[in-house]
Amino acid sequence: MDDLPDERVVSKEGGCHVNSKLLPLKGFYFAFLAAVGSLLPFIPIYMGSLGLTPSEVGILYGVMPFVGFFIRPVVGAVADRWSKHKLILMVCSLLTGVFYLLILTIPARVHPSLVVHTQLDC
Repeated sequence: MDDLPDERVVSKEGGCHVNSKLLPLKGFYFAFLAAVGSLLPFIPIYMGSLGLTPSEVGILYGVMPFVGFFIRPVVGAVADRWSKHKLILMVCSLLTGVFYLLILTIPARVHPSLVVHTQLDC
């Protein structure tokens, strides 16, 4: 981390200095977290429309932070071990998008109380 300049350096004009070398990475994280942040509140609604009970949705949302808690250090260690930070960031971002798209392939449960029996007489 010593090769990156300090971002808190104040310029001669008195304003803040923006590290232009890190600007693409900051832009990526801004866009990525904005997309995920706008998607996450609607996933429980979608899960409910698929027929999951509130307790099942709660279990899924309760497990997600713990999985992230254990996976992030492993991915970070792999990136540090082989010094492939950019590649691993791209792979993780791609896999995140693929897994969010796979949510759309989950089949809905059919509850007997929701099935409407109609009879057409001609």
